[in-house]
Amino acid sequence: AIGLNFADVFAIWGLYSATPKGEFTPGLEYAGVILKVGSQVQGVWEKNPLFLYYLLSVRVVAEEVFFRGFLVRKWGIGASSVAFALAHAFYGSLAEVLGAFVLGVLLAKAYTSYRNLLPNIFAHLTYNLVILKLLFGF
Repeated sequence: AIGLNFADVFAIWGLYSATPKGEFTPGLEYAGVILKVGSQVQGVWEKNPLFLYYLLSVRVVAEEVFFRGFLVRKWGIGASSVAFALAHAFYGSLAEVLGAFVLGVLLAKAYTSYRNLLPNIFAHLTYNLVILKLLFGF
């Protein structure tokens, strides 16, 4: 499953500054199990190492600033965790949504207790690393 987001749409229209040169397939967000690939397909990390950087730094920080630093203050733990889970719904996996909800609750509680996003960023980063390791053997 893939999620088509604003960056994909802008890339299709030629308005996104980081549109890959050459062949481009929309779908910056994806989930699922790859069972078989063609002989010319390279690994995600070999083909686009910046994607790994994006997943493990830019995206983690942006999610923590928005969902915990902003939404927890405005909506509280429950509603911000539901929003965080729904933001992961386009992966097409109920496990992903439930995992995001539980992670959202834990990170929101940590943020309300300590009012510091750095521990959340490190916890979120660790979670993503474990998931990447389990899914891709990274």
